[in-house]
Amino acid sequence: MSRTLTAKDLFGMMHSLYPGIEDGRDDHDTFEHPLTAVGVVLLSAALLETIDPSFLIAFTHYSREFISAITLNMQNNKLWIEGRYDTSDWLSSTGMIYEERLWDHVEIASGTQWVPTANTRVSIDSGLLYWNEREQIRKRPW
Repeated sequence: MSRTLTAKDLFGMMHSLYPGIEDGRDDHDTFEHPLTAVGVVLLSAALLETIDPSFLIAFTHYSREFISAITLNMQNNKLWIEGRYDTSDWLSSTGMIYEERLWDHVEIASGTQWVPTANTRVSIDSGLLYWNEREQIRKRPW
């Protein structure tokens, strides 16, 4: 029996690849670390073969602002072009993930690293945006 891939599955994949992100946290928040969330978005785009923001928002349940920040960073670095995600740096044709290279893409999508041809003055700190969104959620009175 097959089942549908979910964002929760990709969270599990990120945790398996980089256990120190979540395991090393000193907070007790119930939401994932921003770098894990960025990784979930990148894995979603790669495995589902789409960079369509509306689809990524619906699939991951992250905010439009967060997905837009990642999109800007990835487009500036020429990794999301012409409707496709260039995963050739970290995903082999056999499905093998090169963890260090995927991590480079997480940093790029976070706005803290650039490829040599990117405009280093164009980026959004998607991790900070994510933390700020979670802080607003935490403050809600409900």
